[in-house]
Amino acid sequence: MWFIGWPLGLLLSAISSVFGITGKLLLKLAHNERDKEEAAATQRELRKSHGSLPSPTISSGKSNLGCTYFYCGLFSMLVMNPALGALAYCFATQSLLAPMAGLTIGWNTLFGPILLPHERLTTNDFVGAVLIFTGCVLVGVSGTHESPPLPVEELPARFQSFSFVLYCIVLLALLSFLIHHAKHALHFTTTSRRAGVESSPVSSPEQLPVIARVSLSVFAGVMSGQLFFLAAVMRTLHDDGASRIWSFPLTYVCIVGAVGTALLGLYLLNEALAVEDAVVVIYLYEASYIMSGAISGLCFFRDMNHLSAWHYTLPAAGY
Repeated sequence: MWFIGWPLGLLLSAISSVFGITGKLLLKLAHNERDKEEAAATQRELRKSHGSLPSPTISSGKSNLGCTYFYCGLFSMLVMNPALGALAYCFATQSLLAPMAGLTIGWNTLFGPILLPHERLTTNDFVGAVLIFTGCVLVGVSGTHESPPLPVEELPARFQSFSFVLYCIVLLALLSFLIHHAKHALHFTTTSRRAGVESSPVSSPEQLPVIARVSLSVFAGVMSGQLFFLAAVMRTLHDDGASRIWSFPLTYVCIVGAVGTALLGLYLLNEALAVEDAVVVIYLYEASYIMSGAISGLCFFRDMNHLSAWHYTLPAAGY
């Protein structure tokens, strides 16, 4: 059946993106609930210090709603999203699937105002969502629909190829820039905001430099976008079967890389949501996720080498 191929991969990727955006919004809801609890606790302390009775509108107990949002978001992002996303790589190439993460922007436009009504979307947000959806369609039409066989014996050659080595050099330079600027936001989230330690130079997320908050969101997306680890495992598993690939050490390197980059990206995303609105974070995260995922896939797998120039032009316009 024609559907059991790249169309099924795209469908699985689209469903995966629904769980992905749901998890991100739930994490933001968890942060909002924690902020409400901290504000309520501060008001109770002020009332006690002034000797006044506590207001009946201020709850004295700790709500479990924030924890529920947090763990539901983790389940959505750590179980459902990667499971469906990994399965999609058995049917389509990374360069075709990575841009499908742009659908998350569309889901964010639909679900964001419902789950986070205080974060309003502007006309530019809706226009951007339409453009991104159009880009996903262009990539789906013009991207490579063939998945060339990838025997596990070829993995070392892919890691040593000129295009991939060049990609790694550029990636290290970019990460150095992002880490340098994101360190202020990370310092804030890991000290004063969580542990109550007054060692951060700022007392609220709004006082952080814009470039610090932007760099943290982009950093999260770039780390999550290193999809070639996961794609390499799934394609070799699909082509060679589970009986052969476990005798090659590079298989375990790819598994550790896939899990490590995914967890680090999720951690950084959670930190970014603590210092910036979800609307801004998700746009920056998904844009950097798409770009790093698509470019790393092209450099590692070289799936589009056999295609004509127009196949590169339309995906570039879609990105």
